[in-house]
Amino acid sequence: MLCARVQRLFAVLERAPLRDGAGEVLCESRTAVLKPLRVLGIETSGLSGSVALVEGGKVVAHRAHSGENQHAEKIFGLIEEALEEAGWERASLGRVAVSRGPGAFTALRIGMAVADGLSLGLGIEAVTVNSLEALAWSPFVALGDSAPKRQERELLVALRDARRNELFVGVFDRDGRALEPPHAIAVETARDELLQRLDGRSAYVVGQPGIALGFSNDLPAAFHTADPDARAVALLGAEKEPEAPIRPEYVRGPNVVKPNLPPSPLAGS
Repeated sequence: MLCARVQRLFAVLERAPLRDGAGEVLCESRTAVLKPLRVLGIETSGLSGSVALVEGGKVVAHRAHSGENQHAEKIFGLIEEALEEAGWERASLGRVAVSRGPGAFTALRIGMAVADGLSLGLGIEAVTVNSLEALAWSPFVALGDSAPKRQERELLVALRDARRNELFVGVFDRDGRALEPPHAIAVETARDELLQRLDGRSAYVVGQPGIALGFSNDLPAAFHTADPDARAVALLGAEKEPEAPIRPEYVRGPNVVKPNLPPSPLAGS
């Protein structure tokens, strides 16, 4: 059916009979394009990290590490383990998806560097996924992407520690579309701000362990504890548009305090 449509489209566009084999060649090319995309997902926005392989909307392999700030030492080993489990060669990958933040500065840069290197080295597409979006989807992906359960609520709200007595917040509709840019809010005002955002609507609130539980008695929502997961990054990344270059999303500047140094003796020279 698709090939017949392609042939008719050629005839209309060219206003002439098809050249011998033109439709068949395009159909063969189209068939190649329609092969399931193999995606490597990389999640390094926090202390722990993970990788996942996805093909045709299904998770084929998943590996994770729980060592704090050990992404540089662990991530390549996890990728090789996942590829071995899936029986894939690196060259068979069609795309790499990486969590772009918000999250820990150094951790984000490690993930970005790995994804960028693989994209350039293998000549494949690279995309980024907001880490709050990945966090919002992570518990459902771990359960096999329970779409019917997810549809029971109107909103998905993701919370993660932003340090400095703040939380990063992401608000999404039931289909995962962002309703506002990710941003940081003060912990002491978080309850009131979240109540205002929910505005009586039902929601799933997903947060890192210890965060979501802190609001479980205050908000009319169902709570899940999770960390951003590479399975969500890969599945979401399969639907994103390729980017060049890929860039992190810090949301705010680094926590750097300039030292109070005396004036330089060379300042007046």
